[in-house]
Amino acid sequence: MASYKLHFTIPFFVFLFINSMVARGDKVALLESQRALSHHIQKISRVQYLLANLTKEYTKDKSLKVCSEVVNEGYRLLGNVQRRMEGVTQYDSDTSSSIQTTFSAASTYLRTCSQTLKEGRKGKVHQYGSLLHHIEDVAVDCSLENVTMGALQEATNFKKNAYQGSSYGLIHSGNDVLSTIDMIPLSRANDYFMIRIRPGRYNENVVVPPEKPFLVFAGSGKHVTVITSNRSHASGYNTWDSATAMILGSNFVAYDIAFENSAGPQGGQAVALLCSANQAVFYRCSFRGYQDTLYAHAYLQFYRDCDIYGTIDFIFGDATAIFQYCHIHVEQPLPGQSNPIVAQQRQCPNGKTGFTIQNCIIYPAVGFHTSTQTYLGRPWGRSTRVAFISNQFNVMIQPPGWLSWNGIPSQVYLGEFNNTGLGASMTGRVAWPGVKSLTQAEAYNMTADVMFGDLSWLHKSRVPYLRGLQ
Repeated sequence: MASYKLHFTIPFFVFLFINSMVARGDKVALLESQRALSHHIQKISRVQYLLANLTKEYTKDKSLKVCSEVVNEGYRLLGNVQRRMEGVTQYDSDTSSSIQTTFSAASTYLRTCSQTLKEGRKGKVHQYGSLLHHIEDVAVDCSLENVTMGALQEATNFKKNAYQGSSYGLIHSGNDVLSTIDMIPLSRANDYFMIRIRPGRYNENVVVPPEKPFLVFAGSGKHVTVITSNRSHASGYNTWDSATAMILGSNFVAYDIAFENSAGPQGGQAVALLCSANQAVFYRCSFRGYQDTLYAHAYLQFYRDCDIYGTIDFIFGDATAIFQYCHIHVEQPLPGQSNPIVAQQRQCPNGKTGFTIQNCIIYPAVGFHTSTQTYLGRPWGRSTRVAFISNQFNVMIQPPGWLSWNGIPSQVYLGEFNNTGLGASMTGRVAWPGVKSLTQAEAYNMTADVMFGDLSWLHKSRVPYLRGLQ
């Protein structure tokens, strides 16, 4: 039986400094952005209409089900952006950053529909009709992203500094994790609520829904507390639905726990963790799988002292994610396959998203063949942004460093700074525009101070983090 302990709250203090002055040009840019956003939302409504009709007709189509979920979430997020921008002509830097993060997440959700339909469209091109065309129209629209991001940056004229204290509730897990999540009350303000998960292997697929923010999964150790499942592409699941754990509630924290997908390399895409939660933190966790192990889907995410196992694209997605002091273990893939580690999906050059791998060690896993070719990654998006900073390579990185996804990318940002070990030399790297050795200033721009901006949410999580290039 679950047992509850004392719930307490620490007072918080907010400091606000305002210095506002907005030029007329900034107001014009904001109005143009708001009009473009309104038009874009109308086009998404058309997609929702098409999806609703197709879902009624093809009730068992898993791809359409996922597509409906992610498009509805993208629509909701863009509506949130629209409401926050209406009638406002100035923003503090934290609010501007928050709106930009929400906008990027909305774009990612819309692209996820496109990806899911393409995964499941074999033999269904006629069934999907014009849906693919309409979703592509709204999912890959960099002009809207450029206008919105530019307008927000121009209208950012004052600074806000805030720190909010933490509080915890506590509940011990029962026979499974999912039923314990269902017991958590909805109305908890912004107080953390901890689920203490006992040692054991929990064979289930766990979802933390958006309406359950500020949850903490506290395991007993990443080798003894394991949430596991074996859904995979080979067993009939799309990438989204294959996830052992799906985290959608914001400000999620997990520590001392493992998330595993046991499908094996023959399963193809098989996600251990899908995180689409804003300001999510993972500390001393383990992510075990092969292809597509860790899906950092959207929003701001931080990983510290974690173990990540996989083969192909096993750290992937379109979040703004930073990995510090993690151990990245390259597993043995199927014969004839190579191992690109990272696949980041930023589509538009003004997008906020990107991955930073900092002070990590890349290892060969047990059973890894030295003849297997390993690469830092491959660009999943047209404007993929990744930085490897101060890492140790204990597995040979092939001289080109990066694999192509489709042709030669022209807008990517693939940077390396102060790495050591096997294949750390940039001699022989692919000669793509955007593949570069970073200066110290450029490397700093890919650290938590710049990528995340406001770090109060990290401080509140009580997890250690590195600022800048220290």
